[in-house]
Amino acid sequence: MESSQHQSRGSFEGMRGAGTSGLDASHLKMLTDSVPQLIWENNPSGEAIYFNKRWFEFSGLSYEDSLGAGWVMMAHPDDDKASVKWRQSLNDKILFESEVRLRRYDGEYIWHLLRNTPLLDSNGEVVGWFGTATDIQDQKQTARLYHETSEKLGAILEAAIDFAIITIDKQGYIIDWNSGAEQMFGYNRTEAIGQMIDLIFTPEDVQAGIPQLEIEKANKTGEALDERWHLRKDHTRFFMSGVLKPIYHSSINGYVKVAREITDRKLAEEALFLSEQHKSLAVQSAQMGEWDYHVPENIIEGDEQSSHLMGFKSIEKKPGLEDMFQRIHSEDLPMVKKSLTTALTGLNIFHSEFRVHLPDINEPRWVSVYGRVVAHVDEKPSRLIGVIYDITTRKLLEKQKDDFISIASHELKSPVTSIKAYSELLQDAFDEQGETDNSNLVRKLNTQVDRLIRLIYSLLDASNLSGLSMKLKPEPVDLNRLITDQLAGFEAGGAGHRFNFKPGHVSTVHADPERIGQVIVNLVTNALKYSDANQEIIIRTEDALEAAKITVQDFGVGIPPEAQAYIFDRYFRVQDEGIEFSQGLGLGLYISAEIIRQHFGTIGVTSTPGKGSEFYFTLPYS
Repeated sequence: MESSQHQSRGSFEGMRGAGTSGLDASHLKMLTDSVPQLIWENNPSGEAIYFNKRWFEFSGLSYEDSLGAGWVMMAHPDDDKASVKWRQSLNDKILFESEVRLRRYDGEYIWHLLRNTPLLDSNGEVVGWFGTATDIQDQKQTARLYHETSEKLGAILEAAIDFAIITIDKQGYIIDWNSGAEQMFGYNRTEAIGQMIDLIFTPEDVQAGIPQLEIEKANKTGEALDERWHLRKDHTRFFMSGVLKPIYHSSINGYVKVAREITDRKLAEEALFLSEQHKSLAVQSAQMGEWDYHVPENIIEGDEQSSHLMGFKSIEKKPGLEDMFQRIHSEDLPMVKKSLTTALTGLNIFHSEFRVHLPDINEPRWVSVYGRVVAHVDEKPSRLIGVIYDITTRKLLEKQKDDFISIASHELKSPVTSIKAYSELLQDAFDEQGETDNSNLVRKLNTQVDRLIRLIYSLLDASNLSGLSMKLKPEPVDLNRLITDQLAGFEAGGAGHRFNFKPGHVSTVHADPERIGQVIVNLVTNALKYSDANQEIIIRTEDALEAAKITVQDFGVGIPPEAQAYIFDRYFRVQDEGIEFSQGLGLGLYISAEIIRQHFGTIGVTSTPGKGSEFYFTLPYS
């Protein structure tokens, strides 16, 4: 240690001789030991000869180990360029400065800023070097993190090709332009940088000063929204949604605009708006009303037209189902309730035509109501929306037509019955006289008379159903026995088809046997008409939990998909050029469907053209 102290003193005396007049060696040593930097002194040839206290604390080296090479022996191997630079500074007698990693006592390398300043005498000769090493590890880590963050941010910005990210200075000149902006606007980075931000705006927006207004708004409020049409390099226009925000460094020194193209969304919104306008015009021109039923709250919201059609005043509270039921004709109410229940328990579609009692008006109004379930909560329907419109005029016309058909059918019934009786007498007479030719002619006449009688009865049934005057005579019915009896009639008449009846275990139903028999006959007759002779007709009965299900299946021509939705409509007949359909009034399936509906059952069809059809209906047990 004595040698060490001697060396310190000698070197401090040299420093004092070099211009540190007034400070003794002990005072200088105290000063150098009190600073956080590593301090050392080199002789004129560059050998380290003095080190402050912090040097030994950092390096863990002894004085003897530190002599000579000094910091060079602690430098990271990858920083050898600093050693070369230090030797160059020695030769040139100029200031040395470099950033170097120095090895700490625990083996870890810490970044330092090294400075070696030449100490000159009065003749300008180098008498020594004063060296310092300042810890810049934190600055280096901060710089590294900043660089990594900048690289990550740059990569993110370049990868965000769906977003245009544009940086502009305070004057509005573009200073940065990412790949998303290149793709969106068509200008590459070189073309865009240095241009005014006006580059991306339409001529009319530039003329209106929109770019500058955006900057002013960003200055005042911190951001400026930009949702308008913009311009590409090829002069095509697109709709863009973006925001302009200031960049702060103590004060605003630029702006960044982040935007994305939403042309498709904009066009969709405009199309939706036009669609809503068209729908509104259609609803108004058709005098339709719109309604919205909130199921959990039991509230029906409707526009002015729907309230008018149901007889509610606009000032009344929002009605519920019971309020609506009170306006419905008592004869129609069960059917409406059943249709609504069916819609809310699985079908999701509500359609009903019924009469409405109106205040201060004697005659009821006929309305048609259509709705669809559009929302569910916990798998239960929560919202039903639809339309309502007045069909009173249509119903009056239908009634006039039905009245005419009813009167005409009744008037034709008696003379046709008489014709039938006389033709049968004529046939018996010809048979007795052996006049075979005349007998065959009368037999053909009887066939046509029978067809005419069936048509008349169909018209009467249709008239009674539409006027709600068909009276059912329900009683306990064994469906399997009823079907067996009906099929016996077909077999006795030599139908030519093979009937395959597959009776299931079904309970007795409460129904009108004559009318249900009529439905079975209609469905079997339909199967016979549209399938080839000798083909199989399958009739099945099966238990469908709360109802009995009857199915009639044929393997004939089938029904086109577009016709199946209308097959049970009155007077509907399938029109298909590739299929020859039987002549008729188109009333058989309509009458069958109405009979089943009056029994609170369901009826339907599944069919594949060329493979056949399967008609079915259900009858509830209770």
